[in-house]
This record gives sequence, structure tokens and C-alpha cells, in this order.
Amino acid sequence: MVSKITDDVINALQHCRLKAYFRLRGEEGAQSGYEKLLIEQRANAQRKAIEKIRREYSETEVVTDLNLTVVNLRKGAAFILSPDLKTEHVVSLAAPAVLLSFGFSLLLQPQNMCA
Repeated sequence: MVSKITDDVINALQHCRLKAYFRLRGEEGAQSGYEKLLIEQRANAQRKAIEKIRREYSETEVVTDLNLTVVNLRKGAAFILSPDLKTEHVVSLAAPAVLLSFGFSLLLQPQNMCA
């Protein structure tokens, strides 16, 4: 059985190996009330952070839905919100030196918790 490692699997792995195993196999369980609460709180915190960034920085410093290519990274945006990671021209995340040379660091935000 060939399994595709998705963001959902990686996020589940950060909190619970068993949940990641089930997600990798394509099995989906019912969300608990606690998990729903955490997801809602995380979404609210993310929304507030994005609003604050947009208030404090100019439109040229904040870009959204950008392909992470070397050409686009050279444009020098301070923040890249919702980067497009699904294109063939994306800078390889296996080569963090490329991103660090532009002054970027990767932030992983878990979306799912094992309750």
C-alpha cells in the first residue's frame, strides 16, 4: 500500500504517533470536543497575528500566496503568508541553507492534536 505523506500526517505526528499512523493509512476518527476547541483557538490566534502583521507592516513587506522560488525570495518580502508549496519550482526544504541565505526560517504550525 502506497501512502502519501500530507501536512495532516506531519501535524498529527508532532503530537501523537498513533494518530499519524492512522492518518497515513487514510483512516479518520471523530474529533473530540477538546480537539475542536484547540483548532478554533489556533485559528483565532493565527487570524489575530496576521491582522497585527498587516497593521504594522506595509503592503510591499507582506505578500500572500507566493511560490517559494529563488526569484520570488529575492524580492525581499518580510513576511510570506500562505506560501504555495505545491509547485515544481519550490525551493527544496531539504536545503535550508538556501532559505537561510535569504534570512528566512521555517515555522511549523500544528493543525491537529491527539486528544
